[in-house]
Amino acid sequence: MPLEFGVCTNFLETPDTDPVGMCRIPVIAEAGFQYVELPLCHVAALSDREFERLADVIHSSGLRSPAACNLFPDQMPLLGGQANPGEISAYLEHALCRASRLGIRKVVFASVSAWTAYGSCQDRRAEIVELVRGTVAPAFQKYQIRLLLEGLRRQVCNAVNTLPEAAEICRQAAHPYVGVMADLYHMICNGESPDELAVYGNEIEHVHIAERDRLLPFAGVSAELAALTKQLADGAYEGHISFEARAPFTVPAMRAARENICRILTSGIRN
Repeated sequence: MPLEFGVCTNFLETPDTDPVGMCRIPVIAEAGFQYVELPLCHVAALSDREFERLADVIHSSGLRSPAACNLFPDQMPLLGGQANPGEISAYLEHALCRASRLGIRKVVFASVSAWTAYGSCQDRRAEIVELVRGTVAPAFQKYQIRLLLEGLRRQVCNAVNTLPEAAEICRQAAHPYVGVMADLYHMICNGESPDELAVYGNEIEHVHIAERDRLLPFAGVSAELAALTKQLADGAYEGHISFEARAPFTVPAMRAARENICRILTSGIRN
């Protein structure tokens, strides 16, 4: 598929009044993006009335919602003795039913609370593999939605940090509805090499972009982000690229960020 650009709203929400960033959707459309990427855990928590309103806002904006992030709420234990398999399965049924109604076809796991837990690193990874393979992936298969795993920066996670580690979890889970995505922000924070994108390029199904400070690359692109983006271009990546940033949330800044990244992707010139 050709490149498409969207914006994640998980850093743009107002927790008390607009937990999914609904009010941002018309602005994302005005800035010329093709889709919105919603935090599924907050979509799942909406009342039925608010969910219908969200669906109407997306439809009215002309945007699509092919992807979502933040699968699980932070307060839901997923590993260890506190995890409740019945509660997890019931939540997945509710959340994925709503995702399907919005046209979401892939969801990024991205649950820091799930991947930061007790025991040795190897113990945690083994438990994550079993969680994904035995509980999460079958629910995704029912709705024909893909589950995407990513590495999370070492400052917030102590189990699965890098693109190679996320890819290994996918391989061990060995499920047809489980894949890997690349978050360039986490790769920058970890000091990961662009070579990793070359090695795993054929497996990458989705990309998140932000600068090290979680800002949009609107005033130019840092050398770190440019090198990673250039590798995506060299590997002929095709698919969705979502800006997952906190600010600045203005139409000119969002347009400039997209143009800066597009320039690297289409010309191969480092900014």
